[in-house]
Amino acid sequence: MHELAIAEGLVETALAALKGTPAKTRVLAVEVEAGEMSTVVPEALELSFAMAAEKTRLAGARLVVRTAPLLLACRACRKRFGSGHAECPACGSRDVETLGGRGVRLMSLEVED
Repeated sequence: MHELAIAEGLVETALAALKGTPAKTRVLAVEVEAGEMSTVVPEALELSFAMAAEKTRLAGARLVVRTAPLLLACRACRKRFGSGHAECPACGSRDVETLGGRGVRLMSLEVED
């Protein structure tokens, strides 16, 4: 279950972002973006996040997982396009690169003092 490793990384990143804030600052929600091709199962990530956040300033925080679509670019003509295409819709080339939609990113923290 790679979601646990991802959740642990999210907790570490969020805690680092909280450095310098008052100790009483409470995290209400953590928003993450999981790429369409990241193979993350949102429900598994939510459960893993709750476990990883226990006994930290993030305990009890709601995890909001948003899906980021796959974004590709043709190396031949530089046309950008999403998933659903095996080749560039503009020129037909199969030489494409992935620009987004593969990783998991911490987007925001909702906190209350």
